Amino acid sequence: MRYTRTIAVLVLAVLCSTCKNSNEPSTSTTTTSVAPTTTTTTSASTTSIPVIFSVTGKVTSEKTGELLKFADIEIIQGANIGKRFQGDANGAYTMANLTAGAFVMRVWAEGYLVKDVSVTLTTQNLTVDVQLTPVPATTTTVSPLNAMFTFSPNPCTISPGPSVNCTVDSGPSTGNITTRKWNYGGKEVNDQVTLALSFGCGDLSGSGTTRTVSVQLTIFDADGNLSTVDNGVPVSIVGNACP
Repeated sequence: MRYTRTIAVLVLAVLCSTCKNSNEPSTSTTTTSVAPTTTTTTSASTTSIPVIFSVTGKVTSEKTGELLKFADIEIIQGANIGKRFQGDANGAYTMANLTAGAFVMRVWAEGYLVKDVSVTLTTQNLTVDVQLTPVPATTTTVSPLNAMFTFSPNPCTISPGPSVNCTVDSGPSTGNITTRKWNYGGKEVNDQVTLALSFGCGDLSGSGTTRTVSVQLTIFDADGNLSTVDNGVPVSIVGNACP
């Protein structure tokens, strides 16, 4: 019985030696798992707004300095190509909404020569005044009066009857012709460019089967100047029409 108690005490002692005082600090290590940190970068999208400019000015006459109304303007090369504008009644113009760069503007107005102007826009609006050159006055060269005429057929003919086939034409004459006058066989005919002649055997000169009829053409201009030509038109005698 005593032996049994001794064994029980020893067991309890062993058990107590393995017990830890709950008040003593713990020497155990606690491992905490930390989730990896993810960094999110947000990129801001930016849109570049183009800078726009304007070109203003006046269009005037190079000769007189007068303001030219409603001049037309077109950009024909470079930046802003194809854009068109028009000046106002006071000779002023505005080309708006232009992007930077070099270009050529073409300017014209009624009665004036076309002018191309080079412009470069960089950082600011510009003022560009344009002078146009008047269209040179047209010099009209008046040909001197020169009376001429042709005839057909060649030679003309006179047949029994008599029947005449002969037409004269003043078309080759030159100058500022206002009036024409034909004279032949004792007749006078005015203001006919072409004329079908009517004559008899007595109006013919010469002999044989080919003779001539004298035809005179006189042309006049507005100032009364004149030019005259007198030609013998050949006439073929057909079928013994003339003795």
